[in-house]
Amino acid sequence: MGAGVLTPLLADAGLAVGPAGDLLMGEVPLRVVAEAMGTPTYVYNAAVIRERFARLDAAFGALPHRICYAVKANGNLAVLRLLADCGAGADIVSGGEQYRIHFVHGFLEHVAGIDWQKKTKMGIRDNRYVVDVPTVTSAISRKGPIHSDEIRYTRPQTEKKLKFTLPGPMTICDTIADAHYGSRPEMAMAFAEILNEEARELEALGVDVIQFDEPAFNAFPRETVEWGVAALERAAQGLKCQTAVHICYGYGIKANIEWKQSLGEEWRQYESFFPALNASKIGQVSLECANSKVPYHLMGLL
Repeated sequence: MGAGVLTPLLADAGLAVGPAGDLLMGEVPLRVVAEAMGTPTYVYNAAVIRERFARLDAAFGALPHRICYAVKANGNLAVLRLLADCGAGADIVSGGEQYRIHFVHGFLEHVAGIDWQKKTKMGIRDNRYVVDVPTVTSAISRKGPIHSDEIRYTRPQTEKKLKFTLPGPMTICDTIADAHYGSRPEMAMAFAEILNEEARELEALGVDVIQFDEPAFNAFPRETVEWGVAALERAAQGLKCQTAVHICYGYGIKANIEWKQSLGEEWRQYESFFPALNASKIGQVSLECANSKVPYHLMGLL
């Protein structure tokens, strides 16, 4: 990644490169932290968090408001105390995704019919990048409840609403190779069925919101309309709790950053499939608008 791209990203995260080439957070070399704590180690910059909170708070001006922190991937107590000191409340609590190997594979590693030793080279997110992925070699099924123990632990810890995230069927199909079904829509429906089994169990254990993560919707807008939304609805079928879908533009890896730079002054991927989502039975849509070029008026299609 060129310095012209990297330097603003570092500065935005409160990082800098020191005179000796060390990556610094504040005045602390992260190499020293890694040597002392081992890796992986999660490091947060309190000054950046305070600055971002103050900026968001100021944006509302004199309007009555309260900023709530959705405890999803980050259950770090120091971060929670810091945000509470800033004046934040906790909105919806969620089991920590940091405990999972990957937002998709954390679910798939408990699914039968997948050969993790048979790696297949596959283009991800419409060939944005190529990786070796495990392969579906027979009909899939859950080996048993997957995330129930997480909910049994988390539910008694809070009186707030409890949210849980699962990978969406289209995104699963764009993260794993198929050597059995021969059709992405067919494989997506198969995964939707076992996602639905899991979601119903989680709802019965006290989950208030079940969110399916579908970043692949932005990579395949036509397929999203043709079969992606239908697979999503099958995954949520029969749920009485609040249902949601999260559609982001991907992690900040080089391939995604370069793709975003190619999208022009307005990112309009949402426009083509929002009407289909609006007509679906999914209750909420979680978008990526921060630091993006998504025209806010597209939300009017929902």
